[in-house]
Amino acid sequence: MGFGRLLAAVVLFLMVACSNQSKTDLLESGVEQLRDGNLRDAVVCLKNALELDPNYYEARYALGDAYLQLRQYQQAENEFEKVYRQNPAYPADLLLKLAQIYEQTARFNQALEVLEMFHQGNRPSAVSLDLTAVVYRLTQQFHLADLLFKRAAQLDPENPLPIYHLAQSLLSQSRDQDARILLERMLQDFSAFQPAYNLLAELNLSQNRINDAIEVYQRLFQVDPDNRQALYMRGLLLLARDRSVEVQDVIRLFIKRFPLDYRGTQISGINAYKSGDDKKALVYLRQSQKDQPHPLTSYYLGLSHFRQKEFELAINQYQRVLDERPASSQVRLMLAMTFLHQMRLEDCLQQIRLVLKYEPENSPAYNIMGHAYLLQKEEEKALDAFGEAVANAPELIDVYIKKSQTHALRGESDMAENELVTALVKSTQVLDICSRQSPCLSGLLSVLDAGNNN
Repeated sequence: MGFGRLLAAVVLFLMVACSNQSKTDLLESGVEQLRDGNLRDAVVCLKNALELDPNYYEARYALGDAYLQLRQYQQAENEFEKVYRQNPAYPADLLLKLAQIYEQTARFNQALEVLEMFHQGNRPSAVSLDLTAVVYRLTQQFHLADLLFKRAAQLDPENPLPIYHLAQSLLSQSRDQDARILLERMLQDFSAFQPAYNLLAELNLSQNRINDAIEVYQRLFQVDPDNRQALYMRGLLLLARDRSVEVQDVIRLFIKRFPLDYRGTQISGINAYKSGDDKKALVYLRQSQKDQPHPLTSYYLGLSHFRQKEFELAINQYQRVLDERPASSQVRLMLAMTFLHQMRLEDCLQQIRLVLKYEPENSPAYNIMGHAYLLQKEEEKALDAFGEAVANAPELIDVYIKKSQTHALRGESDMAENELVTALVKSTQVLDICSRQSPCLSGLLSVLDAGNNN
C-alpha cells in the first residue's frame, strides 16, 4: 500500500473512531493528540467536535493552535479570530497567538497593535515581552528589543528563549563577539537547548572558524545522540579540513546509528572522491541520490564524472543543482569549466557572464573567461579578463602564467617575461597558503546553502 493510501486510511479510521464520541470527548482527544505532537490527528478530532457544535470555542481555539504549530497561518488566524468574536476573554493568551501569527507573516504593525492590547489588559509576561522584542528586532529597533529581551529573561530565568533571541539580535547588529560570549554563557546554564549550539556553529562558520564549528557540533551530538544533523555537519566540516581519520569514524558511526539515512552514503561518496577513488565515489553517491536527491550529492557526482572525463554526465549533475539553486556560483563555475573542456566556448562564456552579473569581482570566473577567450584567439579580451582576475586576487599564479603566454603569442616578449617573473614571486607566497586551505570548503558550503554567506 502506498504512503498516500495509508495516510488516507489512517485519517478515515480516525474519523470513524471520532464519530462515536461526544464533543467533550473529542476535545479531550484532540488536546491529547496536540500535546503528543500528533497535529494532524488533533485536527481531525477537533474538526469533528466543531461539526457537533460550531460554537464550541474551546475546540476552535485548540484547532487554531494545531494549525499554528503546523505553520498553516491563515487557517490558524481564521480560527483564532472566530474565537475572539465569540469570547474575547478566552483564553488570556489568545491575543499572543494572533500576534505570533502576525509576526510569522511579517505583519509587524498588526503584531505590535495586538501586543499593546494584551498588555493593556494583562501584566507583562516573559512570553509577551519576548514576542514584542522579536518584532522590534525584525523592524531593526534593536535598543528596544534588547531591553525587552533582558526584562523577559529576568521575569522567567528558566526560559532560554529570551536569551537566545537576544543573541540573534546581537548578531543582527554585527556584535559577533558579544553574541559569542552570551551563547557560551547560555550553554552553561541551558546545556540541552539545541538551537543555541546551532547558532554558535553558524557564527563560527561565518567567521571561517571551521575547527570551532566542528567542536560545537560534537558537543551538540553528545547532548543529543539522536541528532543526525549535528553528526552530518561535523562529518562535512571534517571533510573540508581533510581530517580523514575522524571522517572515517563519523561515517562508521552515522551508518551504524542511521543506516537508512541518505547522508551516510553521501559523506562516504564525498570522502571517496577526496581520496581520489572516483569509481567508489560514484557508487556511494548514486546510492545516496537514489535514496534521496540532494544538491550536494549531485555536485560531487558532477565532480566525479568530470574527473573521469565523462563531461555530459557531469553537465547533467551540475544542471540538476542549478535548477534548484541557480545562485550557486561554485556549481556554475564548474559547469563553465566542463564546457571549456568540451571546447563549447560560447556556452562557457554564457555561464561566466551569469556569475559575474551577481559577483562582479569573482576572480576564478575571470580566469576561466580568459582561458575561453584565449582559445577563441581573442588575445585582447583574454588579457582584459586575466587582468581583472589578477586585480581581484593577486595570488592567482595561473593567471600570470596565462598572461605571459598571451603576450608571447602576440610577440610581446618583454611583457611575457615580466608576467613569468611575477608568477614565480607569487608562487613562493601562495604555496604555503594553499597547503593550509581546503579546496572543497567553499564548494561544500555554497552548495549546502547557496546565497548564504555562512
